[in-house]
Order: sequence, then structure tokens, then C-alpha cells
Amino acid sequence: MAKDAATTTALNDGLGEMLNQNTEDLMALGRLDAGRIQQLIMPDDVSGILQWMDNPELAKESMTPARWKAFCGLASSQYSVDPRKDSVLNAAALFGARGGNWGNVWARFVDNPGKYKGIPDLLNQAKPETDALFEIGGHSDSWPSNNTEAENSLRKSLTDLSSRTAKECAAQIMTLEAEHGPRRAWVWAALKMSPIVEALEYLANIVQHLAEPSASGTVGDQANWYFKSGWGIDDSAVRSLAATSKAADRDAVAAALGTIYEPWLDETATAFQSAATTSGYKGQTGLDVEDGTCVLFVDGLRMDVGQRLHAVLADKNTATIDYRLAGFPTVTPTGKPAVAPFTVALGSGPGFAAGNEQGAGLEGVTFQKALVSSGIQKLSNEALGNPEGRGWTEIGDLDSSGHAHGHKLVDRIDGEVRLVADRVAALLETGWQRVVVVTDHGWLLAPRTLRKATPIPMHVTEGEKCRKERVARLSDSATAIGYPTVPWTWDPSVSMTSAPGASSFEAGVAYTHGGLSLQECVIPVISVQSSAPSPFEAKIEELKWTGMRCRVDILHPADGLTVEIRVSSGDARSCIAGPKPVKEGEAKVLVTDDSLLHRPAYVVLLDASGNIVSQLKTAVGGTE
Repeated sequence: MAKDAATTTALNDGLGEMLNQNTEDLMALGRLDAGRIQQLIMPDDVSGILQWMDNPELAKESMTPARWKAFCGLASSQYSVDPRKDSVLNAAALFGARGGNWGNVWARFVDNPGKYKGIPDLLNQAKPETDALFEIGGHSDSWPSNNTEAENSLRKSLTDLSSRTAKECAAQIMTLEAEHGPRRAWVWAALKMSPIVEALEYLANIVQHLAEPSASGTVGDQANWYFKSGWGIDDSAVRSLAATSKAADRDAVAAALGTIYEPWLDETATAFQSAATTSGYKGQTGLDVEDGTCVLFVDGLRMDVGQRLHAVLADKNTATIDYRLAGFPTVTPTGKPAVAPFTVALGSGPGFAAGNEQGAGLEGVTFQKALVSSGIQKLSNEALGNPEGRGWTEIGDLDSSGHAHGHKLVDRIDGEVRLVADRVAALLETGWQRVVVVTDHGWLLAPRTLRKATPIPMHVTEGEKCRKERVARLSDSATAIGYPTVPWTWDPSVSMTSAPGASSFEAGVAYTHGGLSLQECVIPVISVQSSAPSPFEAKIEELKWTGMRCRVDILHPADGLTVEIRVSSGDARSCIAGPKPVKEGEAKVLVTDDSLLHRPAYVVLLDASGNIVSQLKTAVGGTE
């Protein structure tokens, strides 16, 4: 023991805590002084500093008197702030400067910023003046107000782009990306405080994609280009809008996006329509499926959303994605029967609907009867059916959400993808060998609104019920009207005309479908077969301790796995942390009892039944 007064005081203050220490462990530490005693009593001073800054009163109440004294001693010696004398504003100024041991505190904060909800406001209060900030070697990203000011500036810059040309807008977006892009690495982005700069990344992606050659050639050539890469532009457009939630932020993003994206929509749709009217457009009909296959229909599953769904499904199963040309016009009454596994003869029905042999529209009950007569099980809601046969089921709300909510559709896409993925998983778990995900059509979504085309005269169409925002059914007596016109998929003798380019026959339309464009016509087909690994193939690959938190990396993860930290691996009653579910191949487990630091322990991986799949010996905090 050191003989100085500080050591004596530290020992007296924490004697009760010290008497609980293992004497062999103490002997192994060598000479004990005040700092080492305080560290033994308060092993995670970094967490203590953050908790105190976040909520001073609660932090003090959570510690025993001995720990509080030890904490104050450590804070004074290691961080130049004494919680008994100084305010949290003193600490926050040093915290933002990140000098010395404060760098470790900042790193811990960045690791889990959402845990300390009071710290952003505290930093704003403690932010020094510009000169003082320079003198202490401050970090600009330490202060939330700097990020807020940058977001406000970026919002204005994007809004101003609505009056620029597409070329000028693209150049300015890349300039803004160079200036603001680094803020995505700031901790405030992790706290969702930088939505506009998050959106800016997708705008920059669009600019880069638009610099590459677009689709050309035949309908097949353009469809193949869109399937392979072109859909990424639509994906970035949707994600740029979804990155923001406040109206002012979204309006700013929409202003810039509309300037660069809407002309591209119009140009690609015009090129696709030219190819379709020159070389012909033939929507595909029919779907061959074998026993053991269930077809899952998702209304309005556009290619970019289908690619997003495929990525989720492929994470746990064998999933492939391809494309087909939707029935034309790209509306549900035409497109849905085109992807159904019917064996009955189909032809034209009323309006835009495919018809059965009697000419009745294949919708509602008539559609269900056609499935049954073809030997297909119609599975409603969450029904799972008999996996030895063939099935048809429907799920999803994409198209109705688009029509009802317009731009707000972008906020619902991830939820819809999860919903569809869960339905696929449930079908495969029931015993279906294969699930095929299909859709009827895609859609156009303009950041602002689609330009309005001159309406088609009523007398050249089959009446009001045969007219939609993007398509109209022409009467038999109609002559050339100057708009892109191709035969109806279900009756080549009937002509259907599309609004030109990416326009609408009605004003003020943001979301719609029915016409000829890559977005509406090139639809995904996703085939999924289960390849989930057995839980017993999973194992713990690596452990990484950060303070009292352990990140556990899992090799070959499977559903239902959890992680615990135990003193004795086979005794569930000795659990000191967890259980925590394995998500995306990892689990993070926190030991909350500071007295267990350096205690030998086991990290165990458990299956859904609680059986140990894998285990590794460790020590709390990271040393074996």
C-alpha cells in the first residue's frame, strides 16, 4: 500500500467495497495507490462520466457513497473535473474538446449515443465561442448546433435548385456532397439529426448514374438495362425522399430531385414508348408452377422495391430475381391475371379486365373460381394451405398506399418489404418447397407532380370507365391520335394508348400507373427456396469487449438464436448478461454489474429451445 494521504483517504472511503475484493487478485495488482483503489471500486469510470453528464442527480443516486467518492476522485484526477464542485457544463466543454482521457469518453458516447439523451442539449449549452473553440483545439463535429446550422444551409441550397437547369442542379449537388457529405460520419447522423445530408447521398448517386448511358434499342434491350442497373436510379429517388420526414426537409429534397429526376423519367419513358410502338410490345401472360409452389402476389411491386425485397430474402434463403414485361395496360385488371397460374382460356373482358370464356371480367369471385378450376389453392390472409399442391396468396398494400398517400408511400416501403418477407418465411416453414413472388405492374412517382398531357377526346375512347391517368382504351372507330398506342394484351384487336413520356392526362398527379414506361412495365419475379442453416451449424466466431459490453459475432447464424454470458456455461441460473437475440450475425450483450469486471465467464450461444450450440471462455471486460 502506498503511504500517502490520498491513498489513505481513498482506502477509508471505500473500505467496505475493498473488503469484497479477492485478496489474490489484489496481490496480483502489486502496489496499491489512490488511483488504483478508486479504479477497483469504480471500474468503469467512462460510463460513470457519461451517466453523470446525462443526468447528474440520477447518477449520484445510483452509486453507493463509496462509489460516488471513488468516482469523484477519478473524475478529478483523470478528467480534470470534480462532480462535487464543478457543473456538468464544465465537463461538457472538456468532453467536446476530447483532449486526453476525454477521447475515450467520446468514443464510448459514439458507440451508443442514444443511451445518453441529455448530452446533445448539454453540448449546445457548453459550446465555447469560436475563438475559445480554436484555442482548445475543438472538433467541429462535437457540437450539435454546428450540424443543425449545416442542415439549415443545405435545406436552402437544395430548395434553390428548383429554378436551375438539370445540368446546373447536378453540378451543384456534387458540390454540396463534397461539402456536407462528411457529416454523415458525425455522431449526429446516427441520432437521426442529419436527414437532409442523408438524402443528399442518394441525390449524388442519381447524378452519378445519370452520367452513364441510359436505355436504348428495342423494348427487350431497354428492359434488360433497367433490370440490371437502371432501377437503381428509382431506388435512390425513393430513398432520398424517405430520408426526410419533416415537410420543409422533404420539400427541399423534392425540389432538387425533381430538377434532375423528372426529366430522366420523361426521356426514358419516351424512348421506351418509341421502341414499343416501332417494334411492338408483348406483355407476358401465364405462369407455370409445379406442385410444392405457392405464388405470392404483391400489388404494385415495382422493380426497385422488388430488388430491395430480394436482398432481404436472399439473406436467409436461396432467392433469385428475374423480370418479365407486364400485361398492357399496366393496371391490375390486365396485369394480375397475366401472372396467375391459370390453365383456363383467357381473353378480353369489359374495360381493362381480362375475361374468361364467357367474357366476364377476371376479378373478385370470378378470379378465385378460375384459380380453383385450375387446381390452385386460394390462401386467404395468413392461411398456409397444403404444401403438397399449388397455391396462390396475396399480401401488401403498396399500390393502394401510393394512390391514397402519394409521396408518403416512400415511408411505408420498408414495412411492406418486411411484411412480404415474413409471409414468405411462414410459407417456407410450413413446408412449401418454393415461393414465387409476382406483381401486376409498377408505377411512376414524381418528386413534385407529373406534367399534364392534353387529354384524349372522349369520343375516341370507350367511355369514362376506360380512361385513366396514364392510359385510355380507344374505340373501334378511333383513328391515329398522336399518342403512343399498342394492342391490348388480352385482345390485340383493341388499341390502348399511353400518356406520352412520363405525363398524366390529369393535373396534379404524383403517383400513378397504367402507361408505357420502364417503371410500369418491367416487373420483378422472385423465386425463393428455403436454405436456412441448422442452428447447430452456427458457432461463435469472435468476441470483442468494449468496457462491459461484449459484441459476439456469429458464423452461420440461424433464426431463434440468442446469446448469454454465464459464470458457469451449463448453468442458466448463473447468467450475468442477456439473453440477447442474434441479429444480422451478431449480438451485443452488456454486463451491468461493475463488480464482475475481470470475472471469468462463458459466452454461450443458444438455440430457440435453450440448448447450447456454441460457447467460448472469456472474462468480463475482455481478458481471459
